[in-house]
Amino acid sequence: MTNRTRRMLLMLLLIVVGALILVGCSSAPANDNMNDNNGNTSEKMTLEKLAEFDGKDGNKAYIAVDGIIYDVTDNPAWPDGEHNGVMAGQDVSDILKNDSPHDLDITDDLPVIGELE
Repeated sequence: MTNRTRRMLLMLLLIVVGALILVGCSSAPANDNMNDNNGNTSEKMTLEKLAEFDGKDGNKAYIAVDGIIYDVTDNPAWPDGEHNGVMAGQDVSDILKNDSPHDLDITDDLPVIGELE
């Protein structure tokens, strides 16, 4: 192996090690995010922030049930963020428990976005 080849391999090794050090030492910005069981980042949000996700005008449609926020945007039962007169963008726990023919199992297949603060 020539000296030039050795120098090039050493240079390449230094670049790779340097890149690994940079990636390993970097950290995500501090925030209130958490991870769900699938490794997806999820958010903590207030009721005021949740209200922005009403499914109207291109917004995503989120609902909260027992402190957990679910995405109903692509759920056919929630077209335009509405289901049987109930609007997305709010905590629907009481409605679901007291005024709905559904039980809490209906949330099992919904994507989890985060939790209410």
